[in-house]
Amino acid sequence: MKVTFCLALLSLCMVANAQDTENVFRFVTADGTEIPNGTVLTVNNVKDDPFGGKELTSGIYLQNATSSETGAKITLDVNTLSSGKIQFCMLGNCQGYSESGTYTKQGVLTA
Repeated sequence: MKVTFCLALLSLCMVANAQDTENVFRFVTADGTEIPNGTVLTVNNVKDDPFGGKELTSGIYLQNATSSETGAKITLDVNTLSSGKIQFCMLGNCQGYSESGTYTKQGVLTA
């Protein structure tokens, strides 16, 4: 079974005081490789989940590139979800969604 998951839009907003936000956050893979802005990822590695279902994991992590705690707000825009559900895990909070829409998480990332 080949399933393709395309991340259409993942935007990052800074919840902080008026300062230069350039290079504050970056998206990385599990090994720390930076994912450049505008990258389109196709995920098709289906794995068994702990509950007897199937899952695709994006392997995308948000990294605080500063030396202090920083507030972050992440928005996931799901344009189409033809089957299954998407679980949005960010900043220590996971929630599953079974329909398209815009979902937001916010919190504080450690240095």
